[in-house]
Amino acid sequence: PKRAWPELKGGVGEEVAEAIKAERPDLKKVQILKVGSPVTRDHRLDRVRIFVDDEGKVAQPPKSDECLSAEVEVEVEVEVEVEVEVR
Repeated sequence: PKRAWPELKGGVGEEVAEAIKAERPDLKKVQILKVGSPVTRDHRLDRVRIFVDDEGKVAQPPKSDECLSAEVEVEVEVEVEVEVEVR
């Protein structure tokens, strides 16, 4: 399933949320939040957060937490490789 929507950056938050829900009905949470809003750091495979600016426009490409989890795993692998090379 699709995990990121870079083409929706700049769209209207509510419209983007509806488009994501239509494409991924399996997602239980599609949240619209203002940029800078406090959020939990847990990763849920059934959630997408849409960050909007003061005008309600999507400020950054929406991604599922599944996509974010994959990015974290890659970062950890790179850090471990660098740490091993230094020794």
